[in-house]
Amino acid sequence: MGKKFVRIQSTMPIVVTGGLQNINATNEESNSPERLNIRQMWSSIKVQLANGIGYYPSVVKEWNTVKALSAKGILTVGEEVDEVPEQFAEKANEIYDKLSEAIGAFESAKKAQEARGKSASTQKKKATASESAGLFED
Repeated sequence: MGKKFVRIQSTMPIVVTGGLQNINATNEESNSPERLNIRQMWSSIKVQLANGIGYYPSVVKEWNTVKALSAKGILTVGEEVDEVPEQFAEKANEIYDKLSEAIGAFESAKKAQEARGKSASTQKKKATASESAGLFED
């Protein structure tokens, strides 16, 4: 397991995102050709990088936005650490907690949507089985 924080130096204040997160809400049992239903959920998983040096959750260094900004020279991604210097500690922990909460909310929403999809699919299969059983009764 990696370290908790990563040191990033930015030449400007900028918001980076974890990319487009999505939930597949497609009803697999549908016979309709337009059954694909993907819902985007990217706006809540983001981090505001300050101008200068800052410490951020280490997961952000894997985001495509951070990699692209680093390649353009706008950001410099430094070392990963478990503990940040005292002057950065409060802000770094606040960002870490907010990001963890946003990721947790996304994962909860995704699991709930998947459960609803499975539940609807299971109910439909039960109904179909019951109807089939009724067809063969004399």
